Amino acid sequence: MDFNPSDNLSKQITQHLTERIISGDLKPGERILEVPLASQLGVSRAPVREALHILQKNRLVELIPRHGARVSPLSREYIEWLYEILVELYTIIVRQLIERPDNERFSRFEAALHRMETAARQGDGLAYYNARMDYAMIGLEGSDNMLLKETMYDFIPSVMRVQHLALTRRLGNIEQTLGYLKRFNGSMKNGDVDGGVSAIRALLECDKVFAIRAIGEEAG
Repeated sequence: MDFNPSDNLSKQITQHLTERIISGDLKPGERILEVPLASQLGVSRAPVREALHILQKNRLVELIPRHGARVSPLSREYIEWLYEILVELYTIIVRQLIERPDNERFSRFEAALHRMETAARQGDGLAYYNARMDYAMIGLEGSDNMLLKETMYDFIPSVMRVQHLALTRRLGNIEQTLGYLKRFNGSMKNGDVDGGVSAIRALLECDKVFAIRAIGEEAG
């Protein structure tokens, strides 16, 4: 992507590097050197350094003493840890969404699901990925638990990175994913909390399996 400096340099550099890491342009283990990057972007080292610290907090880079920064590696263990947490957090969110129905939010879920189905039919992986992320954000916005939302936002960069990698490597479970989301939408419509929780837990388990496969293929 093109980089155009603005007043909020550290935030813009963070977004720039986040997109490159999520897309795989910067690969696991790849070093990020402050001086060359600052020169490439036409900025000083200070906002680059600040951006790298933010990316470390987001688990996208590792800062190694005397060796600078590198893109965080992805491992089976990390994927399992990530989804173990996501399953429990999403269970809370699902219960809130179904126990406190909102017609406008449900319409947004339906629209996002329709976009996913359209993208799947057209074989447009990027459009499918974006619609899937929109679907997840609609659910997260629906929670009124600010601590839960802050925790989930903390994991979003890792989730986006893992799901983008899995999508580019698989294209095998999209119909299965759509099936789970249709079940979830049906549970929301019918006020079926247990059904909604079951659908989302099955979806996340499916995501985890394909993410682990993708990590294996990437390592190979």
